[in-house]
Amino acid sequence: MDIDIDDLKLTIEGEFNQAAFAGNVDGRTGLQDIEVWMTVDAEADEDTIEEWAEHVEARCPVSANIKNETSVELAIDRVRRRLTAVFVEAA
Repeated sequence: MDIDIDDLKLTIEGEFNQAAFAGNVDGRTGLQDIEVWMTVDAEADEDTIEEWAEHVEARCPVSANIKNETSVELAIDRVRRRLTAVFVEAA
């Protein structure tokens, strides 16, 4: 699609369990009920913008990860620091 976009603004909101996030209770910590509002300033009619937005949503990697189960692996690379003594000469 050939659309010249002059301005694009996304507003994203979601609910999450703050107590679970803080570790005070067990429960899901991820966002739930995510809503996205898109404000588009472009020289195109409403149908074209709607079709474009559907194509964007269909190929969005973030939406795909949220909508589908995605494995996540945490790897920790520990940095070992050496202690260095600093001697200050008394005046």
